[in-house]
Amino acid sequence: RPVTDYWLSYPGPSQVFRDYAVNIRRAGGEILAKLQVACSTEIATTQFLPVPALLYRKMAAARELGVSGIMLGWYFGSYPSLMTRAVLRLGQEPFPAGEAAFLQELAASGWGRERSRAVARAWRLFSDAFAEYPLFNTIAYIGPMHDAVVWKLHLKPVDQRLTPSWNHLLDPPGDRIFECLTHGADHDNIYTLKEAITQVGRMTRQWERARKLLTSLATGALTPGQRLELDTAEAVGLIF
Repeated sequence: RPVTDYWLSYPGPSQVFRDYAVNIRRAGGEILAKLQVACSTEIATTQFLPVPALLYRKMAAARELGVSGIMLGWYFGSYPSLMTRAVLRLGQEPFPAGEAAFLQELAASGWGRERSRAVARAWRLFSDAFAEYPLFNTIAYIGPMHDAVVWKLHLKPVDQRLTPSWNHLLDPPGDRIFECLTHGADHDNIYTLKEAITQVGRMTRQWERARKLLTSLATGALTPGQRLELDTAEAVGLIF
């Protein structure tokens, strides 16, 4: 299914980006990427998501294509968090030897060496969970992924439209769930409700495993950054 926005759940690169990179380098030019790295269009409720493994995969792919720089897009890219620390490290030389080594190095800086291996495992689980996100533009734009916990549940159908989560001037979303599963009038391009529920179920179960692991490591006094990470993981899990 075609998607035409920035995604954190899909490291890429897309074929379109790959073609651009190859042709620009062939012509002797430079290519830069515009990325959302703290969180992304899939869920814009929180300032960041604890999914640095996806960021490593994205940056490693960019390096392979000869990308020479990146721009962090909007607030999605730039909120100070473990994700901006991660992208800073991934922009330096030497590039980490592998995903596992990178995650453990990042975890040691935020959680200490004793807990670094387990924290790195939790981050990998979060990342693999988020990779199950049902990647479809309208699910991200008007679906329940941003504010599901406050959607009204109607006992009887009211046939009211869904509304964009980013526009607070509109009415609360209604119950036409099918609207977020199609690309407008393109009824050949559709996500079935069963498919969406299947993928969100996988994402939710794996996310909860990761959250429980991270919570089990939260012994003793926590730094503000550690507390924010735990609270964010719990909030995102509830929304999913």
